[in-house]
Amino acid sequence: MVMTAQHEGEPTTYLLQLGNGGTADARWMLGTTEPGIGFFGEYTYRCPHTPPGGEPTEAVADWVADALGVSNVELEIAANERAWSVTIVV
Repeated sequence: MVMTAQHEGEPTTYLLQLGNGGTADARWMLGTTEPGIGFFGEYTYRCPHTPPGGEPTEAVADWVADALGVSNVELEIAANERAWSVTIVV
């Protein structure tokens, strides 16, 4: 996992968001933003009790890479500061 934009990468339209932060049902959601719908989660990863506003861990980044079928991803806080943008590291 890489948390800074220091490597060459291929940007994606995927975003990573935390849902139900701070609860036993907290989960990271990987998805895209669809016009007229908003965020559409395609994959979920349970992480109980991840605090609201928490940052993704290395395990979360590894899960994102596995879900996308790549070996490594870079996660960077998105402009809206409520999600993380996903870049495939090449």
